[in-house]
Amino acid sequence: KLVPSFIALDTLGANFVWQTRVYHTGIIIGDRLLGDLVIQGSGDPKMTHERLQQLLYKVQAAGIRHINGDIIIDSGVFKNVSKDPAAFDNAPLRPYNASPDGFLVNFSTIGIKSYPLNEGQAQLTYKPQLANYQLPNTINTRSAYCGQARYSLAPQWQSQQLILNTTLPTSCKEHVFYVAYPDAKDFAARVIAAKWQELGNTLSGNVITQEAPFDAAKNTKPTRGLAALPISPLPLVSYPSLNLTQQIYDINHFSNNVMTEQVALSIGAYDETANNKIINSQTSSLYQFGKPTATDYSVALQTMSQWWQTHLSTPPPYLTNGSGLCRDCTIAAANLSELLTYAYSHPSFDAYVNSLGIAGVSGTIAAHGERLPESAAIGRAWIKTGTLNNVTSMAGYVKGSS
Repeated sequence: KLVPSFIALDTLGANFVWQTRVYHTGIIIGDRLLGDLVIQGSGDPKMTHERLQQLLYKVQAAGIRHINGDIIIDSGVFKNVSKDPAAFDNAPLRPYNASPDGFLVNFSTIGIKSYPLNEGQAQLTYKPQLANYQLPNTINTRSAYCGQARYSLAPQWQSQQLILNTTLPTSCKEHVFYVAYPDAKDFAARVIAAKWQELGNTLSGNVITQEAPFDAAKNTKPTRGLAALPISPLPLVSYPSLNLTQQIYDINHFSNNVMTEQVALSIGAYDETANNKIINSQTSSLYQFGKPTATDYSVALQTMSQWWQTHLSTPPPYLTNGSGLCRDCTIAAANLSELLTYAYSHPSFDAYVNSLGIAGVSGTIAAHGERLPESAAIGRAWIKTGTLNNVTSMAGYVKGSS
């Protein structure tokens, strides 16, 4: 994660933001859109469900309450990046296995909170809500240890409902389980439909997600009259993300895999110095304002490798995705040493070092002080940790006692 987070700081800049833009077809009469609402995904790594609600509220504040048409999500900024969430370690429900997407919502993860009710039962609530999808409100309980979701709930995502295949341990009490949904695009569509309705708005059509710009799909349904007017020349809403400095703080402090993948792919999409970025000019987004470039993993990884060869002398690490959650990725201690040394005198060093956990204080290294209370590193080491079964590693900076 230290590799894409620093390359992004160098190529995109510490204050870089992703702009999610909303366009429309047809015409607005009163508070009704006779046409489709088009959301152009930007690859924003942290479009939480709260921030998505803010985006939709801005659409409402711009004058649209009722849509006589569809909401169309164009996630084409990233191409063919979906992955099998079970492929890495057969744990598809764990949020760290979520797939990146051009319009990633809430890390494709739902929070399931349990509340004890009477003897033998607990209540369940969900954030975010999913439209047109059945989520059980109660669950029976049993005497057992409260563990991960796959043991304590045994959830199974079916086409129209969530099935819980076990009873909840009573020891869970009030507890939040985070469970990944298997399809990023379907998840985004259901959350948008639910949020739009929660705001008191209506939608006559559907929420449609696609890795293609609206222009390429506009002839898939007949439109007549005012609804057939072309897409708006300027966005109705342009919603900025948190800046890159804030995003890499979350990535390196909390070791967020899917956010790292979003950033790595964004290097391929937004780095203006990279060559051969456009995969297919006929399928990249065609809106008239702030056009991003469609990218895929091969382009993003090649861009990072080229950066490494331009700025550093060690052979570049071998990466097959951005997060390091891979069986065939390799990086040497010499790679990390050279990268950290290069970053030390970089203008964005403060953003980089502040994204790292502080030994015994914060991030994934916070528990160091409990394990080794006499450690001289407490408060003096800025560390990114890495863990696989039977393997731990760390890299970062130490402020010596001198």
